[in-house]
Amino acid sequence: PGKVSTRRRQSIWPEYIMHKKTVHVTSKTLLIAAFFLVILSVVSIAALAQSATPGAFMPLVNKDGAPEEAVAPAPTVPSVAPSAAAEITGEASIHGYPVPDYIYQYYQQLGPEVAGKPLTEFRYNAQFNRFEMLFENVGLYVAANDPLHTVRMLPLGIQRAFSERGSGGREEAIPISPGIIRLFDQVTSRLGKAVTGNQLVPLAMEENGSATRIFENVVMKVNPETPGRIAWQPLPELLGIPAQKPVPAVKDSRFTFYQLDNLLGHNIPLEFWDFIRNNADLTVTGEPITEIFYGDPEQKIIRQCFKHMCLDYVIASGEIRPAALGTDYYRRFYQAGQQIAGAPASVSIHIWEAQAAIPPDDLQVIYARIAQDNLPVINLQPLLEVTLPDGTRETYQMPASNAEGISALQIPGIQAENSTIIPYQVCLLFVDASRYCVADQYIIWNSP
Repeated sequence: PGKVSTRRRQSIWPEYIMHKKTVHVTSKTLLIAAFFLVILSVVSIAALAQSATPGAFMPLVNKDGAPEEAVAPAPTVPSVAPSAAAEITGEASIHGYPVPDYIYQYYQQLGPEVAGKPLTEFRYNAQFNRFEMLFENVGLYVAANDPLHTVRMLPLGIQRAFSERGSGGREEAIPISPGIIRLFDQVTSRLGKAVTGNQLVPLAMEENGSATRIFENVVMKVNPETPGRIAWQPLPELLGIPAQKPVPAVKDSRFTFYQLDNLLGHNIPLEFWDFIRNNADLTVTGEPITEIFYGDPEQKIIRQCFKHMCLDYVIASGEIRPAALGTDYYRRFYQAGQQIAGAPASVSIHIWEAQAAIPPDDLQVIYARIAQDNLPVINLQPLLEVTLPDGTRETYQMPASNAEGISALQIPGIQAENSTIIPYQVCLLFVDASRYCVADQYIIWNSP
């Protein structure tokens, strides 16, 4: 309800055109306007000639008289860095970190559980000429020259905290945010396998900061703009299942009618509607986009598709189940870079680190060479799991393997006492949700 149909939208255009006002311009009006335009041009050229130095425009023209490409000016960076302390005028603080009132208010509106714990103090970033504060799941910043103190968000603050450090020519670690993992786990636990099916990819990080978890039946995504909310992927649309035009309600007690617009919508079998109400909701499935149709050539399955997933009715058994669109999505968009076809016995992983003994402040590099039948595997993204001294694990998505089958990832230093052992493992994920991991370790050692 509330949507404007195509037919109504088309009928508005003739009325709009008919009611447009027409301005009649006479030749006398044009002559007067042209006279004043000439006067203004003469005055402007004279002023420019007086203010410009000789040859001021010559650098823009090369020797042949053709204009050269203009060079964009370098960004202005203050010669003296503004003080973050000067921005903090009240007594507001977040977990002991003093912050300006506008940061504190934005943080409270966003929700502490959404932002996560702070990772840095409120500070000035000279590279971008802004004040910023990074949290587990988001980053908040204000332009240094913004008198209104407009607070904006950075995607996944915990990622940005490390991605702004120098990479030394290697891809840097993007830690998987604990807050994002918790959000995925909470929704997965609430729905259960009856809705999601088995997990195929626990987490896939993308360059824009979004995180994806893929199941047999559905695909969850968390976008950096809304880190506290699941964005369900429109699998039918992505897999080429066409939406049908809305229809009138049928007079049949076996269906419930979901109205979309202009008294039109889609008729949902009561069995499907009960499954949605008892196991999920329309936020998970999305609105219906089709009527019922046969989901297989043998006509043994009756299917209806919603925006995010499809539901199947098995005629022989009467079973209601989600269609495995997540598996189709995985095979089409992720399989080449996430999984190796064939048995794990044919796969080998050789892992090593740049430094077997490393000071706590140094960046470590973890390497993995992946092969199948002794041939390098290209474009595969394994997972790296590092066990920290307190027993917790940090999980990273490694970059795609190159032509030699090698993937290398630079991870941040680990603060620990001398002789602390840091275990780690590199894992491959398979379609059946099994894992193939190889483990190794290095030592924290600070030479006296």
